[in-house]
Amino acid sequence: MIWVWVVVGIALFAAVLTIGYAVWLWQKLGDLWSEIEMLMQRANEMGELAAQLDIPDFDHSAVRRAAASMRVPLTRGATPAPTTEIRL
Repeated sequence: MIWVWVVVGIALFAAVLTIGYAVWLWQKLGDLWSEIEMLMQRANEMGELAAQLDIPDFDHSAVRRAAASMRVPLTRGATPAPTTEIRL
């Protein structure tokens, strides 16, 4: 008859552990949700700040002039500049 009380005790202990784990998990889920909300708020703030930036247009002709002075081809499919071979 003692084995019945042992099994009941183990079952009650397992139930208490399961309930405790569920409560702990629920709290962690709340913490995670709070962090996600904060991340979304920071992303919105960063988007608002990025919208305030005034980025000027890039002048591609200056790059082309610099590349032309260095004799670097800027067209697709162009062959690369010859390299110096080292012979031993």
